[in-house]
Amino acid sequence: MKFKAIVFLISIFVVTTSGYADIATNHLKIGVLRHLTIEEAAQENINTEAETILIETARKRGHQIEFINPLQYEYSTSDSPQFDVIISRAEINSPYEPVTDSYFRALDYFALQGIPVVNSGQATLNAQDKFRTLLLAKKAGISVPLTFLVHSLEAVIKLVSDGSINYPFFVKKPYGGTGSAVFKVENEESLTSLIKGSFIQNELILIEETIDLETDENGNVKDMRIWVVRDSVTNRAKFIGGVYRLAASGHYITNVSIGGSIAPLPQPYDPALIEISEQALESIGADVAGIDIGRDKKGNLYLIEINISFYTRKTFQKIIGVNIWELVLDLAEAKAHNNLDYRYHYTGRDCGYF
Repeated sequence: MKFKAIVFLISIFVVTTSGYADIATNHLKIGVLRHLTIEEAAQENINTEAETILIETARKRGHQIEFINPLQYEYSTSDSPQFDVIISRAEINSPYEPVTDSYFRALDYFALQGIPVVNSGQATLNAQDKFRTLLLAKKAGISVPLTFLVHSLEAVIKLVSDGSINYPFFVKKPYGGTGSAVFKVENEESLTSLIKGSFIQNELILIEETIDLETDENGNVKDMRIWVVRDSVTNRAKFIGGVYRLAASGHYITNVSIGGSIAPLPQPYDPALIEISEQALESIGADVAGIDIGRDKKGNLYLIEINISFYTRKTFQKIIGVNIWELVLDLAEAKAHNNLDYRYHYTGRDCGYF
């Protein structure tokens, strides 16, 4: 009996000291997948508060953080990457940029090497492709704006002439975040000018109906940014909290990064809002996301977008009373220690980039 106990203790010691993670103290080597370091992003005036909070939170737990630039990472069939878990901060702005293939290749590589990833390659594709996001959400029973994906100005004009959609409507590029590449057109003249000036030949054009969103006391459009994280114990999507996003006077885009502001949501949170937010995360198989929900003037809720590389600011945390990255790290630790099945959970037919 004593011999078995000694063998057991030795086996624990071997696992603890030979693996990348220190199981006994829960210290991990975490790779953060992002093609810009905090310093590089700052030079381009890109907000990096989310990464800063993540690093601070992880280091307080004793974890080691290393940024992985997918444009510079060297792959090998002979060596296993020295990471316990990957947290993806992939931001895809165009399918034509080299960084897009690099992000998906990196996510696929780490998954194939058996390294758990927070926000997998498939989840990243599901979230970053706006049309795919809405299609998956609709299949899950979530209300979404009427949306079309076409290849030409002529196709958009035909949608209008057929009565499939009416002015005004939104024109978007299928990829991109922070409110960029989102345009509202009022007539055929503004539509023609936009398509000819902002889209190349045969580039996909996303057309989305305008939802008559609720407004604040000043008549400014508002929607909601909701944070949802997969629970580290149950492995189910869990509503964390949210804020109103208010467009600046005379504008239609609510993103804080381009002039919008935030305000607290009424407490307690609306159960219908909690339900649609959790369903949205599950519909794309993601682990954590900032989910944009709009409520029209009749009280109906719509999914607008799912942001997998979302901003977090300390002002957001103060309003909702939660450090989102604490919960993300709980999940990352569970994945690293095999307490959760981190394989992709989407049950529909996979298609797209891979």
